[in-house]
Amino acid sequence: MRSQFGLRAFARRNDGSVAMMFGLSMMGLMLAAGLSLDYARAFSVQTGLQADLDSALLGAASEMAQPAQIQSKAQKYFNANWSSKHNVGSVTLTVTKVDNTHLRGVARAKVPTTLMKMAGFNEVDVEAVAEVEVAGNDIEMALVLDTTASMAGAKMDALKTNATMLIDEAFAAPNASQHVKISVVPFGQYVNIGMSNRNATWMNVPLDAQVPRQSCYDHENITSTSNCRMETTSGTNDGVPVTSQAEVCDHTYGPPVYSCDNWTEDQAWYGCTGSRNNPLDVSDTNWSTKAPGIMGIGCGSELLPLTNDASALTSKINSLTTSGDTYIPGGLFWGWTTLSKTAPFTQARDYGEIVDGKAVRKIMVLMTDGFNTLSPVYPHHTGYDATLSNNLTSDLCNNIKGKDVELFTVAFQVKDVSVKDILETCATSQSHYFDADSPDALKQSFKAIAGSFTPLRLAN
Repeated sequence: MRSQFGLRAFARRNDGSVAMMFGLSMMGLMLAAGLSLDYARAFSVQTGLQADLDSALLGAASEMAQPAQIQSKAQKYFNANWSSKHNVGSVTLTVTKVDNTHLRGVARAKVPTTLMKMAGFNEVDVEAVAEVEVAGNDIEMALVLDTTASMAGAKMDALKTNATMLIDEAFAAPNASQHVKISVVPFGQYVNIGMSNRNATWMNVPLDAQVPRQSCYDHENITSTSNCRMETTSGTNDGVPVTSQAEVCDHTYGPPVYSCDNWTEDQAWYGCTGSRNNPLDVSDTNWSTKAPGIMGIGCGSELLPLTNDASALTSKINSLTTSGDTYIPGGLFWGWTTLSKTAPFTQARDYGEIVDGKAVRKIMVLMTDGFNTLSPVYPHHTGYDATLSNNLTSDLCNNIKGKDVELFTVAFQVKDVSVKDILETCATSQSHYFDADSPDALKQSFKAIAGSFTPLRLAN
């Protein structure tokens, strides 16, 4: 009996031990679960804290020149985001200006616990640290854009959309207008440097005139016409094959008739500029030899020299029209002159000039959809020697890069492999060349270019 009782007593004691151990285990599990839940919430808060601190610092960077405003500006940006996300009590935000190009921010919050209170922890401290760098290089960029007839329609629409995006990206950072200047240089057969420059010391433009002309020759003498019909004719427009319908008739001719034609030749100047004799057509030097004005011809929108006016740049892009054939060296040459401190245009800083401890960054973006269809017959661009023009293109690219100008080239729906090779060689490096075979690819190309000079970034 004793033994049996002893066994029953042991059983009763064993049941109590199990219950106690189970209770302790449950408390441990609950505590672990509480730790997990509270840790997950604290992690979520810290992630949000970091994101909002990053945004606040980027916003406050616009006040880099006014240190007294930095803290309040950052606090304003932070409060606008943070208050709508988390309910964790007070958050402290401290922003300091490390130097002329860096801001540092620290944000701290206390996250109330739930089950962790059982272990005596009423709140968890979380912290986020961030640093923003205003990339110190001032930027001067020339957009050299093909506006020839082959760019008409969807191509020009894509160019306008994406060039505008590039400008928006360039001026997106706070205070960007103090550090970014862009020029727009449309080109075709000639570049329009603006009629306001007619009397500039570096231009040679004759006076406008209406010149009487006469030509005398033997005219065809058609005595009868028959069998008229419409036929398809073919040709090219800026190197692009085109077809059209024309009336064709069979004619009977008599003896030629000698006669004279009289007309008035328009010798007005509309801003178009030809080339100085080689090697000055590939060199931005020796401006005692002036650039020649080409009379009696239009050449599209005039270029816009370097400016920090984003609205003026966007307006210029949206006003671009298409016409004429392609002479790439003209665009390269005049784009280069806009990046030079000396005349013809003087809005640029000097090559290698130091601003806030860093050299001004010079950039050129050349976009074309084709090859040189014209060549120089100095001072005009009326020849058809593509090899000559391609060589001049290469010479200009080398000379421009020799001035430490970063040269990006974009081949937009170019089919000719040799032209792509020229443009790729023209670029500063392989990563500076883009083969855009569609409007979407053009968008990606311009986005990549914009991303290469974003002036504001998180340093850590």
